[in-house]
Amino acid sequence: MVAAWSAVMSIAVAAALLIMAMLAAADGHSGMLLATAGACAAVSILGLALLESTGRDRLDRH
Repeated sequence: MVAAWSAVMSIAVAAALLIMAMLAAADGHSGMLLATAGACAAVSILGLALLESTGRDRLDRH
């Protein structure tokens, strides 16, 4: 159950990082754009992996 909440929170963090990356792109901060876009990709992959790993748990409980 903890992994499911961790997955949800990591997806929320990824959404915030995506917004930060879009703002950095709009302001012309290329260094910050690369940093936040890379972090967004990494957190998204981690969150989706966590969410998929808990998929069987969600199916068994309901």
